[in-house]
Amino acid sequence: TPPPPDDAGLTRLAAWEAEAAARLTPEHLAVRVGGRSVAELLLEHVREMLWTAGQIASAAGRVRLA
Repeated sequence: TPPPPDDAGLTRLAAWEAEAAARLTPEHLAVRVGGRSVAELLLEHVREMLWTAGQIASAAGRVRLA
């Protein structure tokens, strides 16, 4: 797939990632990179993104004092 636009925000980048991942075949997912499969690496990436989104959401409602 073509790379995402340079000016893409987080929402557009997430959509691009989902579109690109949906095009991967079982053969692509089985490829090993540094001893780990692409499927394992994608799962780790998704977990990290969800954790980060949760951290952002939990901090969004906090009162900030300077």
